Amino acid sequence: MDKTSRVLLRIAGSAVGLVIGVALGLALGSLLFSLFVSDTLNLPDGGLSAAVLLGGLGFMVGATIGATVGAATTQKVLGQRSSFWKGLLGAVLGLVVGIPTTALCLLAFYSQGIWHDGW
Repeated sequence: MDKTSRVLLRIAGSAVGLVIGVALGLALGSLLFSLFVSDTLNLPDGGLSAAVLLGGLGFMVGATIGATVGAATTQKVLGQRSSFWKGLLGAVLGLVVGIPTTALCLLAFYSQGIWHDGW
């Protein structure tokens, strides 16, 4: 198998892992919303802001970790050297940078009243 085919298979494995991770992350975010947020808080927007935040967090975590698992699994199947832990460390560092940045953007949108205009 040539190098191009291996790279394409690794990308395909990463994409499959990403899709599965996103589905599981959104399911977990929805479960957390239904268990802890929807009934306990009387939010003015009916909990839409909490649903968007939990859904976005579930999407980011699920996509990042799912893509890492998919790529590492594909490399193991192809017989290539791979380190799941190095990939996971890179994914976690990306989340450490990405989650606060996204939270600040969402907070800025909320403070400007953007969520209240069209929703």
